Amino acid sequence: MGFNNYLPTRVISGKDCVLKYNFTKFGSHAFIVCGKTGAVKSGLLKDLEKTLKSQKIDYYIYDEIEPNPTAVSAHLAGAMAREFSADFIIGAGGGSAMDAAKAAAVFAENEKLTPPQIFTTKITDALPIITIGTTAGTGSEVTPYSILTYMAQNECLHKKSVKSPLLYAKICLCDAKYTMSLDWETTVNTALDTLCHAIEGIYSKRCNDMSRMYSLETVRVCWSMLKKAYWKGVVEKGEISFEIREKLLFASIIGGYVINITGTSYPHTMGYNLTTKKGIPHGKACAVFLSDFVRRMSPFDKESTALLEEAIGEDTLSEFLDAIDNLIGNILVLSDEEARSLAEELADSKALTSAISDITIDDV
Repeated sequence: MGFNNYLPTRVISGKDCVLKYNFTKFGSHAFIVCGKTGAVKSGLLKDLEKTLKSQKIDYYIYDEIEPNPTAVSAHLAGAMAREFSADFIIGAGGGSAMDAAKAAAVFAENEKLTPPQIFTTKITDALPIITIGTTAGTGSEVTPYSILTYMAQNECLHKKSVKSPLLYAKICLCDAKYTMSLDWETTVNTALDTLCHAIEGIYSKRCNDMSRMYSLETVRVCWSMLKKAYWKGVVEKGEISFEIREKLLFASIIGGYVINITGTSYPHTMGYNLTTKKGIPHGKACAVFLSDFVRRMSPFDKESTALLEEAIGEDTLSEFLDAIDNLIGNILVLSDEEARSLAEELADSKALTSAISDITIDDV
């Protein structure tokens, strides 16, 4: 048995935990980073405002974060947080809002840092971060990563991660009631992201005894709940219960623990290109490559594959992978030229060698 893990975020879960939490320990000025709809539609923003007002905390709402946030928008948020004299940043929403909040916390404390420099400069200072998710899948609540979109020299959009221990949230507040308003499409897209985190972690060269435990529990809970959600939301056309939502959120958080230890592999890196170039939602874009990933990796670690099959439950591994492909549905098919071009963009990516069996650009 061996592991070397650092999981510093305090996770507080339970219904109305936002209303009960004492934010004053972080200061008197809160800067809230969110998008236009998620934090509002879920009821999170209303609860946050109520709590902050009751605790006499001044706050500013920056709601300009777009899906797949850019380094430029995070830079602007950071500048506004600095102007507001923010004591701490709250990332309120899905992965985009939380990732942008992390980057904004860096920009707020580093006035001279430009958007491109956040990818290349060692981060030495950042405002304290609190994360509150409104989706169940990203895991960003508990990771040291901020995934940002930027314009490369070829004038194409690319996704790239920023990593620093200072990007860990001090506090993560988890209340599944904020995921109750998610439609089926978002529910499945984010759950697929959770499954990718877990399974990419199982076959990572950095997998250890603790991350494997997290991965297997993530798969067990997420897959069983996703099937129940499918039956309830798609077959019966009813509301997905709070209990199912809560367990999907739980799976997302422990999937985030997996990322902390192992990082992600090529399904995520290849998926980024489908999102930025073709507009395919992140979780679905990553899951496009999941079946191939498992089939390629499984012969190299039969023990982990057997454990994965146990975690899947009553479905065989083949049935599970077919079901994932069915959940993804029909997506755009790339031309040979497009596929080659997108593959070659990954030539220097560490993700191609992060799994237990490397893949080549031709494989990609």
